Amino acid sequence: MALKDDYVTVSQAASLIGVTRQTISRWVKQSKISGEKIGREVLISRNELDKYRSNIRDRFVQNVTDAVIDVIRQRFKYSEKDKIEPIYSSSCYEEEHRENVLNFSVKRKDGSYSEVQTRFRISQEKPIIEIKIDEI
Repeated sequence: MALKDDYVTVSQAASLIGVTRQTISRWVKQSKISGEKIGREVLISRNELDKYRSNIRDRFVQNVTDAVIDVIRQRFKYSEKDKIEPIYSSSCYEEEHRENVLNFSVKRKDGSYSEVQTRFRISQEKPIIEIKIDEI
């Protein structure tokens, strides 16, 4: 396998993750991701980039899940003692938007059980999250 298949430039890394070149350079300097200086170019391992991208995605999913749980609590007036957990998720891609479906189980403090389905879209052009919630 050629070197160019295993490594990407700072510009390519920025494009793949969706950040600026300056952000990638800062992450390398801060040792958030490792880069190899070869000549005048800093190269980043594709494996390293994939790990970092996966970590970003996992944190994003956790943050969205936490935010959706907060919205569910407010909308259905569930208390902090009611246990809300994700049980199913799926994604559907369209041209500009990605629609995600998250189902949650809700076990109330009184022992009753229900499920809540959420659908949300994340716009590629604007940082907007639209959430629709139904108790099922």
